[in-house]
Amino acid sequence: MTAERPRRGGRIGVSGFGDTPHGWATKRDIAVALGLGAGYLAGFAVPRRLDPWLARRLRGLFGLIEGDRPARAAAKLRAVLGPEADRVDSAQAVEDYYVARAELIVARVRGMHRRAWNPTFSFEGREHVRAALDERRGAILWRMNLGDTLMLQHAAWESGWPLVQLSAAGHGAKRSWVGHRLAAPLYARAENAYLAERVVIPGDWTSHGYLPRLVRALERNQVVAIRSEVLARQNVPVPLFESRLALPTGAPGLAHRTGAALIPVYTLREGSWRYRAVFGPPIEVDRSISRRAYTERAIEEFGVRLREAILRAPGDYQGWWPLRLPESADPETDRLDTLEAAEVAKVEADA
Repeated sequence: MTAERPRRGGRIGVSGFGDTPHGWATKRDIAVALGLGAGYLAGFAVPRRLDPWLARRLRGLFGLIEGDRPARAAAKLRAVLGPEADRVDSAQAVEDYYVARAELIVARVRGMHRRAWNPTFSFEGREHVRAALDERRGAILWRMNLGDTLMLQHAAWESGWPLVQLSAAGHGAKRSWVGHRLAAPLYARAENAYLAERVVIPGDWTSHGYLPRLVRALERNQVVAIRSEVLARQNVPVPLFESRLALPTGAPGLAHRTGAALIPVYTLREGSWRYRAVFGPPIEVDRSISRRAYTERAIEEFGVRLREAILRAPGDYQGWWPLRLPESADPETDRLDTLEAAEVAKVEADA
């Protein structure tokens, strides 16, 4: 089934940015707002052909300000992988992470303009989504933390699927007035051209009003994107190499409720402005068992698939830093874990 693509730059349905912000500003929110605002203005003067050059210069800047953190991150990665570490070039994985991070910053800035970011995508397993839409079931894209939300949204748009995105309040920012009013709207601007609707979870979790919107979208045979690896009201822990990861129950619970196809997805960087969107085989929806039993089973299977995807492209995985290290890890990398968990976990949860 091929759906009509939403127009670039068009208005999308938004269910609000949720809760009351806490405080006036954070350093990160100010940096995001100023950086995106300045980048938007610079985008009028800087030709798009210079984007790869800008990404390389930005990667060089990271090298100047990060110091020995990449080396410590590589040590942490090896500790988390445990026996699987021999299958991964940890130093190269960390380098790939920083290169992708620099490119993504340029992509978000470029995507704020109508002439927008214009990557090249290849696809793997797209037939799983098409089959679900042909069956009029609707599809839930359960996104692993490989690649970025923006990449999956572009891949869905390019495939002709009007995408309904579930987001946290203050998406891309922290919970401050500047974050909610300036940083979050600027951060989301690059994404909005690829969405049919954005449904936002209130930051205080006091309302479930967003759930009927998702149910209606699936009943209309639309595609709903939900990210894994965020803290929610209900999470189920799964093993991930030598660590453990808490996964929210929302996506499999919604699949059990509606019968929609539950499709794990992720994106990989294959080169400068070249990406691959991977749509895995659906996790079977068994409505003959309780929602709780099915949710736990689905999350267990998702964890196995996440492990396989990480080994395929460890540099594309964005969730290394909040993972807790095994007790035998080096104290210096454990210090990195403590710092990064506090600094990054909240950012990742709000994204």
